[in-house]
Amino acid sequence: MSDNTETKIVNGHELKDRVRRLFENHAPNIAVAFWGEGATEGLGLDKSPKGRIVCNLAMGGTNPKEIEKLMQFHDVRHCDTLHSKVYLGARTAIVGSSNASANGLSLQGASCDGWIETNIVTGSRNICAELADWFDNLWQDEESREITTEDLQKAYKVWSSRRRSGFRDKKIEGDLVRRILHHPEDFSATRLFVTLYGEGEVSAAAQNALEHENKNHSAGLELDCFENWDEIEPDADHICFHVGPRDGVRYDGVFTVPPGPPIRNIDENNSITLCWKTDSQHLTSEGSMHMKAAVKTWLKDNPLDEARCIPIEEFIPALRKSSDAYT
Repeated sequence: MSDNTETKIVNGHELKDRVRRLFENHAPNIAVAFWGEGATEGLGLDKSPKGRIVCNLAMGGTNPKEIEKLMQFHDVRHCDTLHSKVYLGARTAIVGSSNASANGLSLQGASCDGWIETNIVTGSRNICAELADWFDNLWQDEESREITTEDLQKAYKVWSSRRRSGFRDKKIEGDLVRRILHHPEDFSATRLFVTLYGEGEVSAAAQNALEHENKNHSAGLELDCFENWDEIEPDADHICFHVGPRDGVRYDGVFTVPPGPPIRNIDENNSITLCWKTDSQHLTSEGSMHMKAAVKTWLKDNPLDEARCIPIEEFIPALRKSSDAYT
């Protein structure tokens, strides 16, 4: 018996609409590697029947915040080697190159990569049956694992590192201060802050809480923390400086605070906000010297009466004043 049900190429907004229609009244079976902001609502997965979804958290191409949202509505697993893009409905399947991302499905609310995508939608009974068997095998495979808190913590680290890398000028790639001064436009869409605080070491209670987190929940990360600073900018990199008496400045490193942020209560009145030292940004010894000089310049006009997170674009004028010979 012939199987001549329509098969056609779909892309862009038509693709997004097709995916939405697939799952209006049918539980989704989706094996798509990478997910971006807005995918859950953009594909109508917040309203579809509960289904099964496999993603890839290991490569830095999936926004973990979106996966946490997706997990509120569906059973979600992750596979470190998944690169497929398969959307499987009751009688129709879509297979191609499009991830569940801004570029892949013309979603809004996340940055586009600029890739050219193509996909095939098919109602072929034979192909859909084969894909259903393939998906069942993938779901049951030992490499497709339930997502744990530790998996999400790792995913936040690789997502943040990948999202903040890729600056254009390779000759100045190794020095963050030079990158900021030469290409400030590269930082306009990033969440990078110069973060100043006057408190010293964290309390013994905070240190004990941090040691507990590192022992039980760090997933291989060397966690650090800010104490009693619940309002620190989340989902961001922080170039951190301690400001001491008479505006003495000490560079402490570049730290990532993930989305959320992850706050742990010590008692009724005290808490820590978890972070980690990032590998995606760093200051050379020369760069930290110039950045410290810029912090002192900034403090002349902005006395530090409380801890501050200064967006990098607001800090650039002070950096330029202090770094003319460095550029």
